Amino acid sequence: MVSRTGWTAELGYEVYLRDSGRALELWDAMVSAGEEFDLRVTAPSDQRRLEAGIFNYGNDMDVNDMDV
Repeated sequence: MVSRTGWTAELGYEVYLRDSGRALELWDAMVSAGEEFDLRVTAPSDQRRLEAGIFNYGNDMDVNDMDV
């Protein structure tokens, strides 16, 4: 499944597999297909994520920050 979502509030896509045993096969196919477009593999930008108000539990906050 491909979802047009993103961890940083930027346009992004997430790919979910039913068979995780084929993850490396999918990874290699995606990287290969992206070569002609100069595809770059990166990690999410924490700065953009925080600016968008998307907090990561355990990283940006924990149970002590919750007002319950």
